[in-house]
Amino acid sequence: MPKKNNIHDFAAALYQVTKGLEGKALSEALSEFVKLLARKNKLKKATDILACFKKYAEKQAGIIPLKVITSKPLSDKNKKGIVKVFGSKAVLNEVVDPGVIGGIIIETESIILDGSVKKQLQLLKTQLTV
Repeated sequence: MPKKNNIHDFAAALYQVTKGLEGKALSEALSEFVKLLARKNKLKKATDILACFKKYAEKQAGIIPLKVITSKPLSDKNKKGIVKVFGSKAVLNEVVDPGVIGGIIIETESIILDGSVKKQLQLLKTQLTV
């Protein structure tokens, strides 16, 4: 039985087909891709495919997306320090969440580094109740 194409397959295919294209060639490739999605009855998934394409393209370029959660906005110095640790291709998506209380949470695609006060209090509570 043939494998069904999932959004990741379409995203990777779109990346490979459009890599390095510009102008008219890019427009034509995108037009053909939309026709392919229509033939495969996947037009409803176009938004998901494009989101997956963005992540795939960033990964291919070596970009490291970081979600940085703090209780208040980071200073430029702190942002630069985080980028220095993760590399120059790190891209910060800063989220301010007062529920963090203090400290910082950094999420990558595969790792969560939780140095928040809230997490430390949870760990302390666990240790004290054991």
